[in-house]
Order: sequence, then structure tokens, then C-alpha cells
Amino acid sequence: MGVVLGESDEICEGLGVPRKVKERAEDLRKSIEEFSFTGQKKEGIYVATFYAACRKMGVPRSYRELADASGVSRETVIESLKFLLEKLNLQLPPYDPRDCVTYLVEKLDLSESVGDKAKQVLEKANEENLVAGRNPFGVSAAAIQMACSSKDVEITYKEVADAATVTTATARSSRRVMENELDLNFL
Repeated sequence: MGVVLGESDEICEGLGVPRKVKERAEDLRKSIEEFSFTGQKKEGIYVATFYAACRKMGVPRSYRELADASGVSRETVIESLKFLLEKLNLQLPPYDPRDCVTYLVEKLDLSESVGDKAKQVLEKANEENLVAGRNPFGVSAAAIQMACSSKDVEITYKEVADAATVTTATARSSRRVMENELDLNFL
């Protein structure tokens, strides 16, 4: 794991996460060291500790972002995360879509008012049970798209979906569900 350990600052910087995430990832890495990694890539395990730390601390980052920042494939990150969760008997809370909105609004350089409106959309969607079980990045992308439309901010589905690391189909599907089920008079 030496090569990857030397890159932890770069991974942290590439992901734009606080230092506390790196420290939490290192704690997880130390906890997993007692187990045999037979059949597992050590680099994947290390990157999976970053993902788990992000989830534990409510710092939204996707598998793809971790893969891009580390050079480890998305599939390896996912496989390694499963191994990590099983061995450490960890439960990871789902990301709060509101945290995803905050992250994506900043990433897309959108106004705070767009973020506030997107969070209102999510609040209404949550009240109607439309968020549970859906990809938090996907529903966040849809809420941002809806907020941008209501504020006459031009942004494409592709731009929002790319920032959220979801497909445009995922963003459109989530938006369709929300538009069909919500009273959108507040927009």
C-alpha cells in the first residue's frame, strides 16, 4: 500500500475533501490491516476507506470521483468497499441529498438561491416519499435542474448529470417522478 499511501494527500486534494476525511480513512485502513487481503487489491481497499470515510462524515463523493482521483477502477473501488464493509461489519449511512445539492451547486458554480430552491424541491419530494431508495446524486441533480429552470438559469442535463456523476437518464427519471408527484406551485 506504500505507493497509494504516498498519494493520500493528492487523493484528498483531488476530491476536495477536508483533512478529517483523510484521518478517518487512515483509521479505517488501520482497522482493516489485521485481515488477509487475498484476492483483493490493496490500492482498492485503501481507496474504499476514503469512500467509507466520506460516507461516514457526510461528505458526498461518488465512486467515479474516487476512481478518477486515485487511478483505481470504479469496479475495484466497489468490490473493495464490499470487502471492507463485510470485514469491519460497517454500516454506511446513505448520503443526504441536501448535502449533495450543496456540493453540486458549488461544483457547478451556481448561486446560493439555486441551491436553496433545489433543497426546497428535495424537502417536498422527501415529504412525499419520493427520495427514499433513489440515488441521492440523481435526485439532487434533478432538483438542481428544476431549480435552475424556475430561476431561468440555463444549464443542460448533461452538465448537471456529469457533475453528479450520474447519467442524464437518471437525472431525467428523477425529475419526471418529482414533476409528476409534486405540487410545484412553490417553484
